Amino acid sequence: MNINHRLDVRNADALGTLREFLAAWWMAVGLEALLAPVEQPDGEEIRTQVVTERADLARVNPFAPVMLENAATAISKFSRDFPGGRIAAMLRPCELRALVELRKRRNVPAADDKVTILGVDCGGTLPPADFAQRVQGRGLRALTDESLACGAECDRLPRQLRTACRICEWPASRGADVAVGVLGLPPREMLLVIGRDEATSERLHLGEVTDGIAEEAEVVRREVAIGAISQRRARVRDELARTVPLRMTEVGSLLSWLARCSLCGDCLDACPLYDGELSGLIGVGTARYGGHPLLAEVVDVSRWLASCAGCGMCEESCSCEVPLTVLISSLAQRIRAELQYTAGDPAARLPWIAA
Repeated sequence: MNINHRLDVRNADALGTLREFLAAWWMAVGLEALLAPVEQPDGEEIRTQVVTERADLARVNPFAPVMLENAATAISKFSRDFPGGRIAAMLRPCELRALVELRKRRNVPAADDKVTILGVDCGGTLPPADFAQRVQGRGLRALTDESLACGAECDRLPRQLRTACRICEWPASRGADVAVGVLGLPPREMLLVIGRDEATSERLHLGEVTDGIAEEAEVVRREVAIGAISQRRARVRDELARTVPLRMTEVGSLLSWLARCSLCGDCLDACPLYDGELSGLIGVGTARYGGHPLLAEVVDVSRWLASCAGCGMCEESCSCEVPLTVLISSLAQRIRAELQYTAGDPAARLPWIAA
């Protein structure tokens, strides 16, 4: 059962309060490194970086509404770079879903106590170009505060968000050791720090670096907001799917969209879960010489789509303006519905793996 700790916001500054919590927690658990979104020296960019100095936590910012890559792809190398060390990674919900699926597919080492996963509620991110323009006009801090305010007012769903964020299946973390809760909560007053269970909360000393156990009403407020956001985004997902003429009985409708594709492969490079499943179909590698049966390719592709984390990095990297997010989401939803599978759920076994 989750242990919900309350974090009182100091001086109406949610980001500053989170940074203070991270600094105190760093000392409490003896952390050596944290993989997290970090503000760059120019004050206009956010990049996923490894923080090895406690003082640099003052630049960590998981609330800024921008995502340039899926950090799940960096976890394996991050773990190898600190063998035997106490390390942690701060991930958005879609990044954590990707990490869970990578572990199920055995593409990264299994979870252990060395790598502590901190999940952060996410109200959505902007396209990078829009984010950069707004930062130049208003500043990074103002944009961060606006993102937190939108998360508190769960009836708002800005149309400016990336498509992947507007149709995100679940804006909160599943399977994190610690979750930072912001959705539905007054960001100028409080945050939640949620331990996965009592043992995890004690092992990570969460009670020592927070402000007590949250009241039930505060916990429920967040849960209601998450549910409301999820339902609203499901409706948006259905609406967008209807605008894309993708019907299983009309192969031509899919081909009309793919006709724009230049086969550059940038979308595949950006996907945290891609592992060569399309190599034969696009004519690269050994499959070009008949070394990989077509049926095996189709099976691999269907399993890859079933594991889609919904981060939308594929579409962000596409220079041909192919609406990959909606196309892939439509396919993935149908595959998962048939398999009765939820991507990113640590408790859900891959349907094609024997029990």
